[in-house]
Amino acid sequence: MRDRLLPAPRVTEADAPILVRPAATRAEQVAALTLLLADTSAPDDLPADVEQVVALHAQGELSLDGLLIAADGPSVVLGTTLVTPGAGGAADLFPPRFARSLSAPAASSAATALLSAAGEFAVAAGCDRLQAFADPVRTDDAAQFAAARFDRIAELRLLRRDCSRPLGSYAAPWDSLRTLAPESERLFRETTRESYAGSRDAPDARGADADADFAAHQAAAGFRPDLCRLALRDGEALGLVLISASGEGAAAEWDVCYLGVSPAQRGRGVGRALLRDRLAAARDAGAAAVTCVVDAANEPAHRLYVAAGFVETGSRVLFLKRLEPEASAGWKEPRSGG
Repeated sequence: MRDRLLPAPRVTEADAPILVRPAATRAEQVAALTLLLADTSAPDDLPADVEQVVALHAQGELSLDGLLIAADGPSVVLGTTLVTPGAGGAADLFPPRFARSLSAPAASSAATALLSAAGEFAVAAGCDRLQAFADPVRTDDAAQFAAARFDRIAELRLLRRDCSRPLGSYAAPWDSLRTLAPESERLFRETTRESYAGSRDAPDARGADADADFAAHQAAAGFRPDLCRLALRDGEALGLVLISASGEGAAAEWDVCYLGVSPAQRGRGVGRALLRDRLAAARDAGAAAVTCVVDAANEPAHRLYVAAGFVETGSRVLFLKRLEPEASAGWKEPRSGG
């Protein structure tokens, strides 16, 4: 979105106007990322983590076009958020973060302006919803999202299983497994669509159709088609599992980004067997762990993962806002000339 300019909403802090706009310089990117990553990076690692993100942006491996800042004058970054458009219509959003020098009333006003600008950016990028994952301990995040008319969709449980743990045997209810490839993609998409019926896994967070969500999985960083599997018996699709991976060697981790079973096959051990098949594959590949995220309201799925040896490592609250096309009206093409 480098060919668009964001109009600058003003927030008043004392007598100085605070302008909301995209980060325009490397110094602004560094200052904004320092605020955003302070929650997740150790203090000693923070400068290096920030520099790594800036370097990846410079190399074209990730985009910081959606890095929005609340700035006092030309360069003092007082607040920020990051919008990352996805292929399935959802744009991921970092909860706004602010410098400690900013007063609470000004931070609240700046958060509203940043979230409004984030919506404009997302719609201009072709997205129809904004989604943010917030730490449930951060009540200030919840207040900011409520003020900006985000819906609190679900509480998500973060689960992890070390591959070093023993893995019991299982009976495979299928007669064949398919890997995701161009010739099997249509079947994967159809099975994903079927598995949505009656699913309890954050149904309000999904896109308009399963195909869009499937495309979002495919476009996500680390997605591994070669690790995805679809189970068949007598030519009938039973269920599927989609996998992404990060890290290398002994530090590698696999993530179960989607596990779905056709409605007619539920309760027959298909999901359990697919999960254990991928756990065995991760172990044999030398991965350190397998992770997943489960809606806290989806008790059957939670029981399935716990029975397979997963343990809870944290939680997040999913906030979501549906966007209207008119929200992009604030974007305009830059003017040429002096």
